[in-house]
Amino acid sequence: GKVEMSGVKIFDIRGRLIYQRDSINANETVLNDLRAEEQVLLVQITSTDNEVVTKKVAY
Repeated sequence: GKVEMSGVKIFDIRGRLIYQRDSINANETVLNDLRAEEQVLLVQITSTDNEVVTKKVAY
């Protein structure tokens, strides 16, 4: 099923925080203002149940 997110953090491959959005409270979100091109990013999603999932994505 779909999990409701409370927040999203995006890190570059060096571990630097490059984007953060809190208080999402939805099962999807659009990151229109993310400024990153052709790189590997780590996306960390925190659910409203405080579970944290991190995924590596090529952007």
